[in-house]
Amino acid sequence: MSQPTTPTPSPMPSPVISTNRLEAFSDGVFAIVITLLVLELKLPPGPAPLALKLRLMEPQMAAFVGSFIIVGMTWIGHHGLFHLIKRVDKSLMWLNFLELIFVSFIPFPTMILGLHPMDPDSVRFFALVLVLIGVAYNLIWWYASLNHRLIYRDMDRARIRRQWIRGFSFTAAYMLAFLLTFISVKLGFLVLVLVPIQFIWPSRFDARMYKTVGSL
Repeated sequence: MSQPTTPTPSPMPSPVISTNRLEAFSDGVFAIVITLLVLELKLPPGPAPLALKLRLMEPQMAAFVGSFIIVGMTWIGHHGLFHLIKRVDKSLMWLNFLELIFVSFIPFPTMILGLHPMDPDSVRFFALVLVLIGVAYNLIWWYASLNHRLIYRDMDRARIRRQWIRGFSFTAAYMLAFLLTFISVKLGFLVLVLVPIQFIWPSRFDARMYKTVGSL
């Protein structure tokens, strides 16, 4: 009598939920964060003329615009990441929640930066939150790409490496901004301004990033 054979385990863990559902949830969080950013804009109290109050709000408006762009950058990066990730398990869900925790926190340092635009502590705090977002982003890619755990099986190493370089470069830039505030708050602030400009500018990486990738 033949012995029953044990089925060979799949090289990739079974998905808990679809990537589409996780992305939809994440998109909702990003949308709420952007809404909360504008709710922080409030006219200063007092009997001063409206024109004066609006001028006094210029730093807050600038912080709002900057944070809006950064949240947009993070959303685009998240979308690009899940263009490469094709399976989701419980651990990846929690790593995604970790990134969303820091993203949802952005309105608070934005408010502080708007009220104290040239205070080293406010710029430092803002940069630190962006560093934490970058760390969480890289953790997601590390977990998903390790041994092709949750990505396409035939994805080449060069593409995986490009994604690593992309994630680390932005995280390193935000860390540089954080460290520069101990020397010059203007230099730290300048780096925070230059990073979104570099991201928005089209690159070969972006063209490669969204090409159709291989099979599961």
